[in-house]
Amino acid sequence: MQYTFSENLKYYRERRDMTKRELASRIHVNVCSIWRWENNIQYPRIDSVYSIAKVLGVTVSDLVGESKLIH
Repeated sequence: MQYTFSENLKYYRERRDMTKRELASRIHVNVCSIWRWENNIQYPRIDSVYSIAKVLGVTVSDLVGESKLIH
């Protein structure tokens, strides 16, 4: 099963026990941006995707759905 960026973002953020506010602060965006990304309303800029991956300790491929998640 292929997951979307929004599902992957939420999954990895929650797996790290990180709030939307904490992630937003660490990657220097507004918390509303995290909400929009997790609800598939908007997509982040590519530089934000790299920042998210680094903060969450995953690869960009993990976030964009090029690999499968095991729940």
